[in-house]
Amino acid sequence: MKKILSNKLYLKLLISDLISNFGDTLYFIALMTYVTEIKNSNLAISIVTVSESLPILFTVFFGMIADKTLNKVEMIIKTLWIRVILYLLVAIAMNFRASIIVVIVASVINLISDTLGQFENGLFYPISNRIVKKSDREETMAFKQTITSTMNIINQSLGAFLITIFSFFHLAIINSMTFAASLIIMLCLKNQINKYYQEKTSSDKVSPIDFRAAFSDISSNLRLAIKHLFRINNMRTTLLVIPILNGSLAILIPLVVVNLSKGTALTIINSATTISLLGISTVSGGILGGALILISNKFKQLSIASLLQMNLLTILLSFIAFYYQNIYLIIFGSFLSSIFVSALNPKMGAIIFNNIDEKKLATTFGGMVTYFQLGEVVSRLMFSALVIYLSYNSIAVIYMIIILTAFIYTFSKVQNH
Repeated sequence: MKKILSNKLYLKLLISDLISNFGDTLYFIALMTYVTEIKNSNLAISIVTVSESLPILFTVFFGMIADKTLNKVEMIIKTLWIRVILYLLVAIAMNFRASIIVVIVASVINLISDTLGQFENGLFYPISNRIVKKSDREETMAFKQTITSTMNIINQSLGAFLITIFSFFHLAIINSMTFAASLIIMLCLKNQINKYYQEKTSSDKVSPIDFRAAFSDISSNLRLAIKHLFRINNMRTTLLVIPILNGSLAILIPLVVVNLSKGTALTIINSATTISLLGISTVSGGILGGALILISNKFKQLSIASLLQMNLLTILLSFIAFYYQNIYLIIFGSFLSSIFVSALNPKMGAIIFNNIDEKKLATTFGGMVTYFQLGEVVSRLMFSALVIYLSYNSIAVIYMIIILTAFIYTFSKVQNH
């Protein structure tokens, strides 16, 4: 811990990242709350959900571009300038009367900003790698994860409060200013970062990007990774069920937002507070699940199959609670599910480390993350279509059937073994 706290440059960059994270959280809560106030809320929520989903598909692609980018610090500064300007445009749009056109503009800007965020993260990885010693990286990553999760809870709470006292115009301005603050920090640290980074990259030669070859490489690596994963004993069931699990969790907040736009049955104080509490329950569950894996032997000994079954049951509980309009039970179900998800992740990682050739670990891990994210993307896109034509209760029933089917499948496979 002392080494981390003594690395002033890393801490300053972490503060910059935390400031922009606050802006992202505030914007998400504000946009979801804004959607509940317009007439054609179903279509609006569909548009917002699509804009939140598509950047996930670009993660690998923009990671590849980031690797090929020279002058990474300069490029990070440029992306921050663009994001400052983008959210100033959102502020201008929010001055107009609430309408589906404003939602489209805000969602497109959100899509561009989140995509730039994916690119920016890719640019930061090698910089962080240089400014943190190899022996300190594991502890530093754990420190960042803990701080980020804790701040996420604060951000959700503060975001819900700010929405009660500021207009959407002012919230967009605040979001723009968070990126401006990150930009100022980067401009101040530019020379200091370059001392660590440019000395070792000035002589590097980067070839131009062959997009066709890149997409072919991504596709073949994904297929190869999935093939390796399915070869691991008793992993087939897990690999088939986790995308369903992730996909179901991904549409819980949008589904609640649909309901909030129609009435007050699920409202706790106001729409922003309700959305914020759902986010807080997810983050809190993740923190507690990680802690239980470390300190509880009984929790640590739970099998992947058991965690999957409990996870599916808690998600099913959330959708049943939604059907019967019980927001407190929805939040509790989301909290429990996050506990089991955070316990499941390290077990999955350990199995891959123990069963995959060391030379194929990076490809397999990257493929696994992409595979699981695709489940989330497909679910969100499916929800975006369903929400236009079906009632929120009908959508809840569809997901209940999907989750229950996955649970029965998982249970039958465990019994057969």
